[in-house]
Amino acid sequence: MSTSTGTDKIGTLLYSPTSPFVRKIITASRELGILHRLTITRLPIGPLLTDAEIWSHNPLGKVPSLIIEKDDDEDDDDEVLFPSPVVLRYLDIEGRMTVAGGDGNGGTKEERLKELQLEALCDGILDAMVLVHYELTIRPESTPSQTPWQSWIDGQTSKARRGLRLLASRVRHGTITTPKPDQVMNVVQISLAAVLWWLQRRFPEQGWLEDEEMAVLKGWEEVVKKRESMAPEPEMEFGESVVVEKGPNGEEKIVQV
Repeated sequence: MSTSTGTDKIGTLLYSPTSPFVRKIITASRELGILHRLTITRLPIGPLLTDAEIWSHNPLGKVPSLIIEKDDDEDDDDEVLFPSPVVLRYLDIEGRMTVAGGDGNGGTKEERLKELQLEALCDGILDAMVLVHYELTIRPESTPSQTPWQSWIDGQTSKARRGLRLLASRVRHGTITTPKPDQVMNVVQISLAAVLWWLQRRFPEQGWLEDEEMAVLKGWEEVVKKRESMAPEPEMEFGESVVVEKGPNGEEKIVQV
């Protein structure tokens, strides 16, 4: 597996350590060997924030957002990339690797469509369960019912479970493969890893992988979670900016900027 040797800074990644979409970007950056080329800044985010700094960079107020810093002699404002599929593909270009587009040249039309669809499925599962998380944690006390809307929760959770069943079948039939130690994970593998990481972290009581149909996903995850790219996220305070450098033995070292 080759890795990027570039040292030029790519930009600033606006970050939350609990976001599964940010998890995709951190994992991809580690796989590509370019995490050290990002400045990582943690900002407060949330659907109810109206004056957060994130709004000045991304009108949707979401992370990940990647600020691409222009050269000093350019008059244009810095460019901001979002959401995670766009950020991931930009980093893929910077890393000169094959995270996106199987054969390193963009892949065939069929491969690209399959990749995009499976990535969208993973993101859709996360979107559904993020809505459940919000329903359980930020419903205002002034609403007629202070208890969570169970039918809504059940409907969104059902979407996630149907999506996981389809992903399990794709692993079972080899459409989604298990990455080998000397291979860089592709976008679908990275997206699936983020889904499994976040669902089990945020909703462990759901037992997502406990039934027999999910055994293939459980086995897939057991292999993938041992990769260096699946290490814990950098811990930071709100407003803090860091660079994650590699130590002499390959360990990550967080350096404040």
